Amino acid sequence: MTFRNKNKPVTDLDNEPLTHWADILMDIRKEAGLTRTDLSALSGIGTSTIENYEHKKIVEPSIYKIEKLLSSMGYDLDAIKS
Repeated sequence: MTFRNKNKPVTDLDNEPLTHWADILMDIRKEAGLTRTDLSALSGIGTSTIENYEHKKIVEPSIYKIEKLLSSMGYDLDAIKS
């Protein structure tokens, strides 16, 4: 999976690529200046679900929910088959 916004790669504060989807989700949310409550209102996904994703408490997330969260922040999810 790759995440992109206008072909801009997602990186951490040191400009290193983020690799775990939960870290990427949290970084994108913070970069957008959104709280979990804000993102929940935009996406329709529960605040506790977002928190559980970001804290890696959910091992296999719903791809539908991840797509909704990313879409709410202006990102696309590209699944890459290897």
